[in-house]
Amino acid sequence: MRRTLLLAAPLALAFSCSGPATRLRAGGSGPLDERALVVYPYAFGWEEPAFRSLLKASDAVVAAGARLRLPVIPPTEFEVTRPLDPNVLAGSTAAKAMAARGLPPRAFLVLRGWAERVGARTVAAATVGGRTASALDDESVVVAHVQIAEAATGEVVVEATGRTATGDGAPGGDPLPELTALHRRLVAEALAALAPRLPAPGAAGPSGAAEIPAEAFERWARPGRSSLRDLATRDPIAAAAARAEIAAYRASQRQR
Repeated sequence: MRRTLLLAAPLALAFSCSGPATRLRAGGSGPLDERALVVYPYAFGWEEPAFRSLLKASDAVVAAGARLRLPVIPPTEFEVTRPLDPNVLAGSTAAKAMAARGLPPRAFLVLRGWAERVGARTVAAATVGGRTASALDDESVVVAHVQIAEAATGEVVVEATGRTATGDGAPGGDPLPELTALHRRLVAEALAALAPRLPAPGAAGPSGAAEIPAEAFERWARPGRSSLRDLATRDPIAAAAARAEIAAYRASQRQR
């Protein structure tokens, strides 16, 4: 018998070990008249290079560009210093990006994703020769979220949450492929719940973004975290590995 206990993490405790890996919560059911979807950089609950926050956000940009008939504004077009603030407009220049496109400054939805690590202890028990032996193993569990909220009111339109155990990753590739797969699934579920509430296809025109340009990863940074170009001046080998990781990640996006 195998039993997993999630410890010291209120969000993680919301999941039953035998229950679903993801949960979806929708707020309201009426039509939405927002004119664009703004995607915030991904927020990790631990230290990660800036380019990985942009990579995770690019999953949402690509998926929304394919699914929604709304302009999609990626995080390379604005700045946000507090991406997880309850007030989605706090520390954000997304309204200026809307105005630059000739759109009403607050008539947009915000899609933001984040993840946090929680401790998990695995208890394994086996009966041998009439005696029961047990063992304890520590493993890493990640709880991930994708939330879509209205900028003007702050109302959460939809939120998808999930958790997954993580391994050691692939050398030279995605260090957390389990989180990547979970995040993409949460984005897909959130967009599927959102789409019926948006204007009919054709009414809003085609999406304004389908993919973040590759060169954006060179210059994009977050407060306190260097851009890939800055990294290259300090550690060319690490920068080359990061570029290879970005290329592999983007290739996996196109294969979905």
